[in-house]
Amino acid sequence: MIKINPLRLVAHQFYVVLDRSQAYMDHAAAKTWCARNTLSTERRPHSIQIRSGINIADVDVPHYEFAFIYNNHPQANRFEITELARHASVTAFQNRMLLWAGYHRSYARMESAKPDGMERSSLLVALTTDADFILSPQSPNQGLRAMLCGPRPPLFGDFFDDRFFIKVKLRKKRYELQIRAQVVAVDA
Repeated sequence: MIKINPLRLVAHQFYVVLDRSQAYMDHAAAKTWCARNTLSTERRPHSIQIRSGINIADVDVPHYEFAFIYNNHPQANRFEITELARHASVTAFQNRMLLWAGYHRSYARMESAKPDGMERSSLLVALTTDADFILSPQSPNQGLRAMLCGPRPPLFGDFFDDRFFIKVKLRKKRYELQIRAQVVAVDA
């Protein structure tokens, strides 16, 4: 865990959905807000709808950050649909720090500090290696890697500079986790 000014973090996600950030914004100025919201490991229960058939399942999920995993813990040993980590995280690289997860919470925190407290505001975040794969020379997205590792990468502070962003109304989205399976003959 580290305390950091998010305005200077390199950004790989180039959007923030204001409606999603608004859920955090009402309490983001509170002293205990960071520990509860940027370092949370709590898994919240969600109501999900599943439509399924042979080798197919479509699962309605509340937001984009869900995954289909196999939990091989001795007491579980099953497939699960789970919400991904609920903490803000950064990854160190080339004397820089990349904000990997927690964009909406970070945005809410900084927006609640506007205008006077932004430069003094900080976040508690987890220092991880989660973004190493996107920053490595073997990254599947070399264009993004070149931008992040370049001389002037996009910074999280750019989200608060009106010269770089415009507000647009987007169509409301719903999220669906689509699971597909097939049996394949593999040479033994």
